[in-house]
Amino acid sequence: MDSHTNAVAELYALHHKNIVRFFAEHLVDREAAWDLCHEVFVRLLITIASGTQLHAPQRWLLRVAKNLLIDTYRYQQAVEVPLPLESQELTMLASDATTFKILLEHTEMLQILASSQNRKQSEELGLIDRALRKLAEAPGDYGMCEECDEPIAPRRLELMPYATLCTECQSARDPQRGKTRKSLTDFGS
Repeated sequence: MDSHTNAVAELYALHHKNIVRFFAEHLVDREAAWDLCHEVFVRLLITIASGTQLHAPQRWLLRVAKNLLIDTYRYQQAVEVPLPLESQELTMLASDATTFKILLEHTEMLQILASSQNRKQSEELGLIDRALRKLAEAPGDYGMCEECDEPIAPRRLELMPYATLCTECQSARDPQRGKTRKSLTDFGS
């Protein structure tokens, strides 16, 4: 094991129970709590491997956990809708053609929403995989903006280890992005 892996293993041994407990307090699904805990430590490994020094690793871990929880709530709000009914059930429930048409449109809308969320998750996983490959193949290039060749802020890499653009270049490319991030208190319990 290299020094980065050893450092993450030590921090995992010290803090993973608190991170899992944090997620378990806010989520019903214990498996999701463990998955998110592991995601926190994957991001930690990427951050440490990039050369970023963490002066308060426990605070960093909890901040990343909080941001992942916010993203999870956001995702659940977008996807938590009743499962679409089977077509026979829809036909039985629909007493006339108008009701049936509305039910079909609702089902199609749910399928479009679920497909969009799956696509977003796949894209993010692809970005994470790309960042890991970049880190393995050319560690010196990791953390450098692909447009202006300036270093990406360590805080940005802590929160989004797959970032390829600095905040200035990202803002220039997509000026509307990032203006609607909610805080943890914006979500109901």
